[in-house]
Amino acid sequence: SVLWSLATLPLVWLLGRRVGGERTARVASTLFALAPISLYYSVEARMYAMTWCLSALTAWLTLRLHDRGGGGALTLWTAASSLPSPCSSW
Repeated sequence: SVLWSLATLPLVWLLGRRVGGERTARVASTLFALAPISLYYSVEARMYAMTWCLSALTAWLTLRLHDRGGGGALTLWTAASSLPSPCSSW
C-alpha cells in the first residue's frame, strides 16, 4: 500500500500541473500527502491505494492522449483502464 501511495503522489502532481499550473500541483500534492485518509490507507494493507493510483494514472493518460495522442500512451491507457478493480467485489 505504501508503494502504491508513493506512486500516486507524482501522478497527483502531474494532474495538478496540467489542470491548474505549478501552484495547483504543489497544493494538490501537499493535500494528498497530508490528508488523513490517504495516510491511513497508505499504511493499511488494503486495495484503496492501488485504486487511487490506477485512477490517477488513467486520468493523466486521458489528458495526455487528448493533448498529444500517440500509440504508447494509448496502450498504457488501455492497460490501466482494463485492469480489474480491486473494489469490484462490493
